[in-house]
Amino acid sequence: MPIGSQFLPWQILTYAFLHGSLGHLLFNMFAVYMFGADMERVWGGRLYLIYYLVCAAVAALSQLLVTGITGAQYPTLGASGAVFGLLLAFARYYPERQILLLLLPVPLSARQFVVLYGALELVVLPENTYCLIFLKYFRREVNLVSSVIVSAEEDPEP
Repeated sequence: MPIGSQFLPWQILTYAFLHGSLGHLLFNMFAVYMFGADMERVWGGRLYLIYYLVCAAVAALSQLLVTGITGAQYPTLGASGAVFGLLLAFARYYPERQILLLLLPVPLSARQFVVLYGALELVVLPENTYCLIFLKYFRREVNLVSSVIVSAEEDPEP
């Protein structure tokens, strides 16, 4: 069982507010800043907060499921699960919105950007090993699927 003797129930949400490094924190908060405002305008502050916290909780629960299945014990920190839920919602509501990256001055659609951002986060984070990459990838994919389910009843047109 991946839940140790020191596990406390609120850790299912509080893990998302801890980060392993300043770069990890800045990377995640940049995504919240860039995409969160549009989603908050679409949903309103209350629904936006609920969505963000549900994404964080689903990411934590899927991480616990994967670690329970594999027996691997790795700490989970950061808002990446919630951020990826937010990115998916943005790409669903604004799939063709053009995003121009500063480092790569090539316009990308929101859909393309979400895929690129996900790949970049898995490669850039220094604590990743092959097993951690698998665990994080699986957790995020489960979160992306859950985000689709949560937002399926919403009208994708803002």
